[in-house]
Amino acid sequence: MNYHQVKSKIVKTRIVLLFVLCWFSTNAFSQQFLVINFKDGHEQSIPLTDIVKIDFRQSGGNETQPISTGSPVGTWRSSGSTWTITETSSGSYFAQENGLGAAKGPCTVTAKGSYLCKCTYNGGSATLDFRISADGQVAQGTWSDPINGTAPISWTRVK
Repeated sequence: MNYHQVKSKIVKTRIVLLFVLCWFSTNAFSQQFLVINFKDGHEQSIPLTDIVKIDFRQSGGNETQPISTGSPVGTWRSSGSTWTITETSSGSYFAQENGLGAAKGPCTVTAKGSYLCKCTYNGGSATLDFRISADGQVAQGTWSDPINGTAPISWTRVK
């Protein structure tokens, strides 16, 4: 074989190899599935090419509540007070109120996707359970304590 014949075979081999690699990568992706395993043992497979978006939601009764998105870290304003939430070195959060009762306490993410703060204030204790809106600018939930009962809260992010 002369030089030109060898070069021609190398070029043809590269073209075939490139074609095979392109076909394989395209075909391999189209053969991937999202597999869901249900409690009763059955599975459902959905081709990845059919999936545009996956949302995780939890239902409470008939209404569907989205899981909180975004970090609670920052300064929040409600009627009569301002709250500052910081992240601790352990990855949990700490809330501090300036105003009303100077409540403060640790916060964690709950299994239902909300933030739960266990606060103390002026000798009392309370829980604060809230969710952050998808845009991260509003938090809504409830304040519960043994003296005042349960009340809705609504915060707006200041920074």
